[in-house]
Amino acid sequence: MGRKPLKIAVESVIMEVLDQIDFPVSCNILKKEVGKKMGRDIHFDTVKKYVEDLARKNIIFKKQLPPAKKEHKKGVILYSKKPFPVRW
Repeated sequence: MGRKPLKIAVESVIMEVLDQIDFPVSCNILKKEVGKKMGRDIHFDTVKKYVEDLARKNIIFKKQLPPAKKEHKKGVILYSKKPFPVRW
C-alpha cells in the first residue's frame, strides 16, 4: 500500500497532540511535540502550514494575542481544539 502522505501523518499527530493538551499552544510547541511523536525532525514551516490549514477548515481554533511590546507588529498565535472564550 505504501507510506501515508506527510500531510495526513502530520495532521493526525497535530490532532492527537491537541487532544492530549488541555490548554492552547503555539505552533512552536506543536512542532516539538509532533517531532517527538513522529520520531523525526519536522520543519516549523511544515507544521505551520498544516495547522493553518486545519484552522481554515474550522477543525481547530486559532487566536492571535496582542503584541507584548509596541514595536512588535504581531502577537503570539495560539491553537486549540476547544473554542476560545469571547473575553479572553
